[in-house]
Amino acid sequence: MILLLILLAFPGFSLEIGLELGWAGRPVLDAVNPLWVTLSNPDPAVVRGELRMMMEFGSAWRGIGTYTAALPFVVGGFAKTRLLLPWPVRAGSVLVRAAAFAGKEKLGEGELRFTVEPGPLRAGIGPPLEPVDFLFSPAELPTEPLLLSPFSELHVSLPLRASEKDAVQAWQVFLSGEVGVEAEVLRDYLAGLRPASPRWIILLPGLFLYVLGLTLVLPRLAQGRPKLPAVFLAVFLAFSLVYSVSQEPASTKSCVLIRIERPGFTSFCLEVLGVAPWVSEEMVLDGWWVEFLPGRGWQGRDLWWRLVGETWQTAVRLEPGVPRLFFRIAQEAPLSGEVISPPSWLLRGLSLPWSQATVMQAGEIYVVRLR
Repeated sequence: MILLLILLAFPGFSLEIGLELGWAGRPVLDAVNPLWVTLSNPDPAVVRGELRMMMEFGSAWRGIGTYTAALPFVVGGFAKTRLLLPWPVRAGSVLVRAAAFAGKEKLGEGELRFTVEPGPLRAGIGPPLEPVDFLFSPAELPTEPLLLSPFSELHVSLPLRASEKDAVQAWQVFLSGEVGVEAEVLRDYLAGLRPASPRWIILLPGLFLYVLGLTLVLPRLAQGRPKLPAVFLAVFLAFSLVYSVSQEPASTKSCVLIRIERPGFTSFCLEVLGVAPWVSEEMVLDGWWVEFLPGRGWQGRDLWWRLVGETWQTAVRLEPGVPRLFFRIAQEAPLSGEVISPPSWLLRGLSLPWSQATVMQAGEIYVVRLR
């Protein structure tokens, strides 16, 4: 009876959670590594809930930040489910935690302590022709290029399917050094941006002239009752113009999106998003975005990833005067704009063969197309 009371007071978790970070368990510093989460259900009933991942990074000198991810899961009775997430590893990262919930009830938890590889690894695809750190089988090769960022070399010695070849060629263009992002240069450009002046300030001179004209014209229009509707119409238009402009929301941030693509070689593109915030607010981005971190000042540079339906979203807390710079690898989407000469800040902010590039602009979107 005493044993039964103890078991009821401290019930066991209904899920077992296993974690593995990095290819062959070797996470690489400042790279997006694969994080495998294995959920094991020892009971016959199906289990549904939400999986939450968390990792702190940084130090007292750099500042402490947190990465968090949340996604729904379903595990059948006496079954296992294996989930894969792209997971950035930063300086100061030593522990990643996972917990499964059904509402407020915790179903299971797990954690993984790890050490990082200070430099990138070398990998082979197919029979190795030279020494490598990791050997992919065709079934293991990811179709998400970002998961190949831990590697500085990829040696391919067998034919690849179209999706696999596409991912490898995207890694070759955007992650192996052919294209480089000078994050400090772009952050300096963002820090120099200023919010646009409110439109009502721009309209003040015109409103002054409009009111002055009314004071001269209204007495003449008011002579005779039949012309009173014209008087009321003129006053109403002036009031509605001032009121509608004054009610427009003020700009809270400036955003610049840079898209680098190489059509015909890979269907993927590298997107770099710069944000210069003027107020404190939360911004939600579609897709899985990762931040280019500065050398220090990591406090508050948290990212929250959540799976909504079949689409990942990235939530960011913005603070005024703190420019943020994010990137992701995405599928190309049709986009056209005016061909321009690249501005100086863009020339300095990207390291690539500019003689083989065409730059187009559509608003605050810059498309760099490589040949």
